[in-house]
Amino acid sequence: MDQYLSRKRGSQSALAKRLGLAAGTLSSIRSGQRRPSTALAKRIEAATDGEVSAAALLGLAETASAFDHQLAAHSLGDGRWAVNVGADGSAVLTPEMTSALGFGPGEQLLFVKVGGSVVVTSGADAIVRARATFSRRVPVNTDVVGDFLADRRAEAARE
Repeated sequence: MDQYLSRKRGSQSALAKRLGLAAGTLSSIRSGQRRPSTALAKRIEAATDGEVSAAALLGLAETASAFDHQLAAHSLGDGRWAVNVGADGSAVLTPEMTSALGFGPGEQLLFVKVGGSVVVTSGADAIVRARATFSRRVPVNTDVVGDFLADRRAEAARE
């Protein structure tokens, strides 16, 4: 929205007036403190002749609003990425970041807090690691389910 207002040399209050909003409401949307409703996002898109997309305002587009650009992940150039968390608790992971970290489209990401850090892994990798841990702890050719059921039956018989 900032780019639109700069390019059109328009004021925020004039745009707010055209939209029938209080200037403070538009200001809070513009600063990222508030996300608009779907209907309001569509009205903003129409009022800006599509230059500010409803999808971007709602955080649904890869090309995002100024708010989302402030939150979007950015490379620190050494394999690390920084992501700002918005006032509403949201953060934007960019396609460049997920690709650089080896995650593909449609993958589920798991975030786990470990001490003072956060470890991010794919759901598929988590399953592989869980299976490896399990196989190291359980002897080969052990019928875990059968043993569990036998224990339950024995416990039920004792009652």
